Amino acid sequence: MDDSRHLLGVVVGGALGLTLCDLFFHTLTDALSHDEPGWFGQAWWVPLVFAAGTLWFYVSAWPFARRLPPPEPGSLPRAVAWFVGAYAATGAFHEHPEALAAVLVAVWLGRLAFAARPGIVAAYAVLLATTGCLGEGAIAATGVFEYGHEDVVNVPLWLFALYLHGAQLALTLAGQYPGARPSLSPSPSNSS
Repeated sequence: MDDSRHLLGVVVGGALGLTLCDLFFHTLTDALSHDEPGWFGQAWWVPLVFAAGTLWFYVSAWPFARRLPPPEPGSLPRAVAWFVGAYAATGAFHEHPEALAAVLVAVWLGRLAFAARPGIVAAYAVLLATTGCLGEGAIAATGVFEYGHEDVVNVPLWLFALYLHGAQLALTLAGQYPGARPSLSPSPSNSS
């Protein structure tokens, strides 16, 4: 598979997965609501935002993933399960933002303790969580959606912790598919 098809698959798969997580764990649980709800209360533009987000998560993970050992076989399904589990917890316990954030961070710290290079994982996770929360906060500030609890910059306290778990998934995915990384050097030309 060529790099562009691989990247398209990651973006489409991420957009679909995140849209479904958002629907089942945030929209249907009233963790957030949309200004102009569509299908099951979710706005039509949600998959597009998640496609752009997936692209950012994946591409921003490359420089960090290059500094990590290759992921072990079977690590991608485990990373997906950890992330979906964290997402599900935010839907189930969103009405308790402080406790939820504390538990998600504690679980993430436990996972970080077993990471091959925890400093690199933590640096990327904090970068992703910060940019993700600021990005969501900026979108929420437009009024197109709102969280039930808006603790910091229009987002709940637990969202930062959810992004920490998402970072480990992004790093695992980027590490699994190094061939999808664009070459920064010019390609040799066929001049004769």
